[in-house]
Amino acid sequence: MDNSVNISIKTSKNIDILRFLMVLNKKQSFIFFN
Repeated sequence: MDNSVNISIKTSKNIDILRFLMVLNKKQSFIFFN
């Protein structure tokens, strides 16, 4: 149980990081293309 909970926490953190990076990318491309 502990292991799977740990894995899901890591996965959700990774997803948060991915979302953050995607948002950053959109902002950067917005700046570059305007």
